[in-house]
Amino acid sequence: MDLHFLNKKEVEQLKSLEVYNFYQLLTYFPHKYKEEYKHLSIRDARRGDAATVTGEVVDLEHNDKHAKKTFVKAILDDGTGELEIVWWNSPFVLSLLQIGKVVSISGDVVEKLGKMSLSNPKIITGKNIKKVEAHNSLFKEEDKKKPLTAIYKDNKIIKTNVIKKLIGLALNTKDFEKLSDIIPKNVADTLKLPSLKQAILMKHFPKDEEMLKVANKFFAFQEIFILQVYREKEKALRQNELSHKIKISTKGEKDILKLLPFKLTNGQAKVFEQIKNDIEKDRPMSRLVEGDVGSGKTAIAILAMYAAVNTFIKDRDEKGRETSIEKRLQTAIMAPTEVLASQHFETFINILKDENINIALLAKNVGKVYPSKIDKNKATTLPKPKIKKLLEEGRIDILIGTHSVIQKTVQFKRLGLIVIDEQHRFGIKQRRNLIERSKGDISIKIPHLLSMSATPIPRTLALTVYGDLDLSILDELPPGRKRAKTMVANVESRTKMYEALNEFLKRDKQAYIICAKVEESEDEDSENPSKIKNVKDEYKEIQKKYPDYKVGLLYGKQPKQEKEKVLEQFYKNEVQILVATSVVEVGISVPNATFIIIENAERFGLSQLHQLRGRVERSTDESLCYLLTQTEGDKSLDRLAALSKTSNGFELADIDLAERGAGSLLGKRQAGMTDIGMEAIKNRKLVEIAKEEAQKLVAKDMELRQHPKLLEFVESLEFHEE
Repeated sequence: MDLHFLNKKEVEQLKSLEVYNFYQLLTYFPHKYKEEYKHLSIRDARRGDAATVTGEVVDLEHNDKHAKKTFVKAILDDGTGELEIVWWNSPFVLSLLQIGKVVSISGDVVEKLGKMSLSNPKIITGKNIKKVEAHNSLFKEEDKKKPLTAIYKDNKIIKTNVIKKLIGLALNTKDFEKLSDIIPKNVADTLKLPSLKQAILMKHFPKDEEMLKVANKFFAFQEIFILQVYREKEKALRQNELSHKIKISTKGEKDILKLLPFKLTNGQAKVFEQIKNDIEKDRPMSRLVEGDVGSGKTAIAILAMYAAVNTFIKDRDEKGRETSIEKRLQTAIMAPTEVLASQHFETFINILKDENINIALLAKNVGKVYPSKIDKNKATTLPKPKIKKLLEEGRIDILIGTHSVIQKTVQFKRLGLIVIDEQHRFGIKQRRNLIERSKGDISIKIPHLLSMSATPIPRTLALTVYGDLDLSILDELPPGRKRAKTMVANVESRTKMYEALNEFLKRDKQAYIICAKVEESEDEDSENPSKIKNVKDEYKEIQKKYPDYKVGLLYGKQPKQEKEKVLEQFYKNEVQILVATSVVEVGISVPNATFIIIENAERFGLSQLHQLRGRVERSTDESLCYLLTQTEGDKSLDRLAALSKTSNGFELADIDLAERGAGSLLGKRQAGMTDIGMEAIKNRKLVEIAKEEAQKLVAKDMELRQHPKLLEFVESLEFHEE
């Protein structure tokens, strides 16, 4: 449903909040709640209370009303204690106060030098004073309940009061009255859940904490349930699909393993065996390989892809009829950036150069094919339409690219396996865009899917978010690969840190400097604006500090071509120091970069810090990671200390899940989940119930024909190309 009841300006304002339709507006929930002022004696008031106190003014002080910064200060006594109250730049309150007068005042209690006080509170006057007097002396048990006021996250374009107004308009429409439930009634009744409409009202207008808990439970379950139904549906679809069998003989496996210049680790050998067992079946593999930083996922992908292209099937003519000629299966690998795709292209050529295999690179700004007709030892640049034609004719064995791999204009003749590098997820429907479908042939073969992620996440979380994929874990490094020496440092350590950086640069090594922000913003600490480092200012500073070296700048909202250019320059050592945000967390491999500084490290999750540290663990050389922090909090320092003590990404992920939630591991954008859903993942019992109910539902109604509203939300989880 659209926002037909709003005007154009209001619709545009909501777009700034990424709210585009009726349901999104209804579920734009408060990001926090403020307790309404409760009636307290001064003796019982504590820091953080939203309190209404009534007492006698026993002291009053103020400065000249013409002063640059005026104040009015009063001392209130209610018989249980005294409370200091200050109003800044509000000289008008003097007309409401006088020594000996009894007044009621509402505000947030703060602590100042060990004493409780109120700053800029509201003086209750008129009719409201009667309500206060009725409650103030009694303090009955029911008066101690904490009514909650919703506060919405706003921005420069739209403020909280406008958001409240627009949500109010939505709740008063006929569309809201007609709103149907997403969770099937029998499931909701079993779990004693409210209706969707009731839960929405509870979230926006909770009477108390208990009501808020009920609403949170509802939306947590609904979100996890939708996700689990989606996963179960994917599994069911997979059971009905056929794929090409990729058989690997004992001799064939030995030949494959000889391709690599090193011996597989025990973990790699185990994972390759799991993949081998999957692809030998005529049902499509759907496997996720979770590998810690530098654990050798790419090597596994090369082996699986080589096995696929050495599987021959009967070709078909233009009418779809089988011929006596046998041709190789095709494979594809999709990388998150052009730079990483180009790196894969070079790696594949280096390992497979003697295997008579045609390899192509297809990205937004580049198209290459190996081997070249002119020089069989080199690649040649070709127009992208030409590469697509070769691919469609079955004359490309391995395609390497970015999102271009799954565009509709890219057609394969005999696709047997697709590898998705670095967290790109998509389902059966998207894989159907990559199927083999010869003209006149009604048979469909789904390619095997191997998905790879460099972000270690706890097993229970992986099984929840990637529930339709079988899981393999790589948690050890190849022989010779070194972990970075990690040091937690404060600002006083900068001189020593920069001296160490100088030594690395003199040895022709490269470095990353990571900042938490792109630029200084309005919400910066006004008393200490330099507290949070930003890449734009840091880039200028580092240029001044290291005039003899080329410094690059990289952040998420840069134009794509700029990002690709600086990454390529860094890869080629044309840039020695890269100042960046966490955008380099995945999708970049520069073995010569062995030094990293992470500013304001306390602002990142442990798993994210582990990924960033992994950028300098790509070789056998010594590497160094500085975690720079200005925090003095014991909890933050303990977290960072854990990173310096362990290099196991899965252990760090467990800590992050417990302390920061699933969002710090996956990111809402990757998981397609809200904060409520992310928090719910920690509730194992809730997840298990959702999974169980989803399995029952899909077993009875896989197409969800009896649940059209649920189907709508399940389909919204499908992968959409950006």
